[in-house]
Amino acid sequence: MLNDLSANKYSIIGSEFKDKLELSNCNFEKLFDAYESKFHLFRVSRCIFDDFTGFEKYEFGIKGDETKDKIEFEYVMFINFTNFRKAKLHNGLDFEHTNLKEPVNFLNAYVDPKNTNRETYRIIKHIR
Repeated sequence: MLNDLSANKYSIIGSEFKDKLELSNCNFEKLFDAYESKFHLFRVSRCIFDDFTGFEKYEFGIKGDETKDKIEFEYVMFINFTNFRKAKLHNGLDFEHTNLKEPVNFLNAYVDPKNTNRETYRIIKHIR
């Protein structure tokens, strides 16, 4: 558990998370980049991303298993550019309670419609 961690730089490279990863009550003052990462269950709650946030070529969920939880960003604020380019969100996405200061890049991203709410699609539509 990484509670009350304060670090200038923290890198996790070549790791595999076999269960749910949850980021809660975190502030990221600098770059957050998860390029080509894969998670089956992922939830972000009450976090602030101040700088560039990258989920490019990210893969969330399990293709063909839409019974799993959707990827949820609950009360999250993205202050700078956020990139979901070519991401695959197999279990859907909940962006309804997200605050965006800049448009998010969803270019060529796949979002499964089964667990994705209407408000999330409205947000994605107006950003493209």
